[in-house]
Amino acid sequence: MIMNELNNDIVFYMSITMVALTVVVGIVFGIAKARIRT
Repeated sequence: MIMNELNNDIVFYMSITMVALTVVVGIVFGIAKARIRT
């Protein structure tokens, strides 16, 4: 049970990290495109 709960936490945090990275990359690319256009 303990290992299963730990596994769920790891998957949960990994999914949050992936979403956060996607948002950060999207913002960075948006700023880069805006700067290239100007």
